[in-house]
Amino acid sequence: MKILLALLLPAFLLSSFIPSAPAATHNENEGFFGVTPVGQQSGPTRTALVNYGLIAANGTITATATGTGGTSTATLSKPIGVITTDAITTAAAADHVMTVTNTGVTTASIINVTVNKNASTGWPVITSVEPGPGSYVIRITNAHASAAFNAALKLMIHVVN
Repeated sequence: MKILLALLLPAFLLSSFIPSAPAATHNENEGFFGVTPVGQQSGPTRTALVNYGLIAANGTITATATGTGGTSTATLSKPIGVITTDAITTAAAADHVMTVTNTGVTTASIINVTVNKNASTGWPVITSVEPGPGSYVIRITNAHASAAFNAALKLMIHVVN
């Protein structure tokens, strides 16, 4: 009996001085330990995702540029979209400059542009994109040594603010 008491007494004395951990609680709307269950998680709103250029806004995301010479203009006030040029005829080793009006663009915007030559001859290359307040300028260079553009090009646009 003395041995059993000698073993239990220190454990009893120590347990009265060591605080116990709080009991884990569970709220069915919250999940264990304050972690929100999958499917009930909140996150950025659709508006925030549109403003950051991660998803397209409702409505049309296409525009048609006007101008077939060395310059053209278009309006696409969306963070994501496709601009189709007129049938431009930019000569080999020459540039076509397009000004795009977009109310969401600032000088700090990052604008990604890719081009689909869309059955045109020539080699369209996006050589620069320069953002400004409310618009940006895209320079499309025909990198072919001898063939001019002879059809409309499609530009895929992604604006990140």
